[in-house]
Amino acid sequence: MVGLLFAGRLPAGWNNEFIHAALLFSVLPVALITLGMGYRQHGKRRVITMGTIGMAAMIAGFLLAETWGESAEKTLTLTGGLILALAHLQNYRCRCCQNPH
Repeated sequence: MVGLLFAGRLPAGWNNEFIHAALLFSVLPVALITLGMGYRQHGKRRVITMGTIGMAAMIAGFLLAETWGESAEKTLTLTGGLILALAHLQNYRCRCCQNPH
């Protein structure tokens, strides 16, 4: 997250698409692991569904950037990120409210 704050200060020679891909493909495995761990504990499908929709929107923003334009890329990426963040929040809340077995 801190890296995102300084993304505008990166050297001009750095490829924006490379940075986008690096961030996306570092976030996805972490999201899959944490949402999966939470699902195994609480079994709430809506959390997994929200997370999947968020990740799909972020991937679509990355893959369709050249076809749909920068505006669509930003919209999909930000919307997907927000949905994914909400899924993580729900995941955390569901995990914390469960009684230990």
